[in-house]
Amino acid sequence: MRVDQAKSIRLDVFLQNLGHLPVRVQSGCKWYKSPFRQENSASFKLSRDARAYYDHAEGKGGNIIELAQRMGQLNTVSEALAFIENTVGDMHILDTTAGQPQQLQTAPPSFQIISAQPFQFPVTAPWASSAQWLLQRAIDPAAMAPFLQQIRFARFNKPQFVHAAIGIANLAGGYEAREVAADFRKLSIRAKAISVFRAQRTADRDNTLHIFEGLPDFGSYLTRNRRKDNPIPTETENFMVLNGTGMIGQALDYLDQHSFRFVAVWAQYGQGGQLMEEQILQFLRQRNRPAGSTIELYPPPPNCSPDILKKWDLNAWWVNQNLSQR
Repeated sequence: MRVDQAKSIRLDVFLQNLGHLPVRVQSGCKWYKSPFRQENSASFKLSRDARAYYDHAEGKGGNIIELAQRMGQLNTVSEALAFIENTVGDMHILDTTAGQPQQLQTAPPSFQIISAQPFQFPVTAPWASSAQWLLQRAIDPAAMAPFLQQIRFARFNKPQFVHAAIGIANLAGGYEAREVAADFRKLSIRAKAISVFRAQRTADRDNTLHIFEGLPDFGSYLTRNRRKDNPIPTETENFMVLNGTGMIGQALDYLDQHSFRFVAVWAQYGQGGQLMEEQILQFLRQRNRPAGSTIELYPPPPNCSPDILKKWDLNAWWVNQNLSQR
């Protein structure tokens, strides 16, 4: 995706795909509760053409690239472009042909799924290297297998080339995946959304819900639990994977519609993770629902650098624990 293509995407479409909907329309402008914090009144406004935003609470705004960098905690424009493309695909890019009026295109998404099957263990080609990637993250492939899919997909503009990925299904019928032959880079195949795995028996579906930001943290929990003397049967628990802190709106919508005995939030130490944790816990406590943070279970190393601290999470701690035990 090019910069001009990204800037042609309406911010209301981008925000909707991340689970944020306007609370009112005034003088042709859409107003939202901020995607960056929990608030009672809408302070986040889009311009009339929905190509720019302004956050009245912070007194600053920007375009879609700056918004993507903020929501995804990203440093570069290329990272922001990838985040935008993974969020909206090619569905809402404007035709900018010279001399023609701008119209929304209805092209298919960036990726098309050829097949998706349960993760095979032991792992076979072309997914064999995926087991090594999981092990490098200190994740037991056998623990992760019940939740993973082996995916064959193609890019819409190059259907003749078939790619392989591993990933988890999301609630929008797509997959949050890692491409096998591209250093396991993140991508969303079809629509982007949160992933939820409910307990197998109906009687267990009000048990604890564990919320993770991404696949590595989820896999770390499953691996750590599997190694315990008395592991909790994972089929009796509930799991939510946000697939990025920008999906907090979808997560809160789901929590508004489903109740659990307890919600455990496995947040990152960085700004995005702490904001995610704060929003979820505040949302649940306002509704008198039991919830808590697990962050004290995976403390960062003493005197670690700010760069390490902002990325520190359950998986980083778990990898560090496994390295120290060798």
